[in-house]
This record gives sequence, C-alpha cells and structure tokens, in this order.
Amino acid sequence: MGTINPVWRVDNSLKLLFLLNIMDISLTKYLTGLGARELNPIINYLLSINFLWAFLFKVTAIGAFMCMVIALRGRVKGIRPMVMGMNIFFVLLVLYQLMGVLVLS
Repeated sequence: MGTINPVWRVDNSLKLLFLLNIMDISLTKYLTGLGARELNPIINYLLSINFLWAFLFKVTAIGAFMCMVIALRGRVKGIRPMVMGMNIFFVLLVLYQLMGVLVLS
C-alpha cells in the first residue's frame, strides 16, 4: 500500500469543523422542536421542507469547503487561520445552542 499524499490528508482542525457542523445541525433540529427559531434563512427554509434536506445541505456545504481547503493548503496563505476562526465560531455557536437547550428544556 502506498502512503497518502500529505496535501490530501485531513487534519484535526478540519475533522473538528465537520464534527461541530454536525453538532450544530443536530442541536438546531432539537431546539426547533422545542419551539426555537432558526435564524439562518437557508437552513430555516430547508427545515420547513424536511430535516433531511437541511442535514444534506449542511454536510455537502462543509464537505465542499473541506475539499477546497485541502486543495488550497500549502498554496494559499491564511487557510489555517481561516479554519481556526471557523472552528472558534462554531464552538461558540454550539455553546449558545447548548444554553438554549438548558433554557428550553
């Protein structure tokens, strides 16, 4: 077996970003079930159709972003800080949602 080209290896910051996005959409589903309102108009629309559409959109969007980051890593400066910034944003978002769970439960 050959080795994986390091350019195409998914590092931990991208794995964390994917996990945080899954947590975000899962908590969104739970919170909207408790009566909370989704503020993202795209996700709100997709949730009004079916949760599966919102989930697939979220997974597809983050998957496309991860592919772009992996492809551009090493060629474009600022990719790592951008991913770290997104991770910080989603950590704060998930914490906010968890506070919502405490309040609404």
